[in-house]
Amino acid sequence: MCSSDLYLNAFVNSVQPKDLESVLNSLNTFLGVLLHPTLSKSIRSPLVDQKVKESFLRSLGAKTNTVEVVQNFIVLIASKNRSEIFSDLFFVSEKKLNELKNQVTVSVECDASFTKDAEMRLTDYITKKTGKSVHIIKSESQSFLGGYKAYINNVVYDATIDSAIKKLRQRFYK
Repeated sequence: MCSSDLYLNAFVNSVQPKDLESVLNSLNTFLGVLLHPTLSKSIRSPLVDQKVKESFLRSLGAKTNTVEVVQNFIVLIASKNRSEIFSDLFFVSEKKLNELKNQVTVSVECDASFTKDAEMRLTDYITKKTGKSVHIIKSESQSFLGGYKAYINNVVYDATIDSAIKKLRQRFYK
């Protein structure tokens, strides 16, 4: 278990169950803002005084209507000089939020040929297999031509042309 999991588990245990979904939504929204490259660099910088960081984070939290418990959590992480986990924390908290909503997040690495139709077929397939609604996060990659790789709960489903060719070679040479 990585540190972002540990931090999130401790945070989740401190929140009332009835408030958990709204608090996690607030956390994800705030982390999404903090992941902007300019903000991220400033918050991570050892040259920026800790009090200035805290003041900035609280001010930003107020402007984005972030609940106080989330502001306190983010300030705590920043005060421990652990703001490098914000990105991982974003994905871990999104996964937790999706569990609450009976939803599964699928990260899809694809080339430019990945169409809405292909996305809908993948969504339908995963929904049938898991019984959960599907949230897809796409990222384009130029490391392969055709197809996609889907990442679901630490499992990789490789549906690239390269993968299909390798499978054909293995069958042919057996």
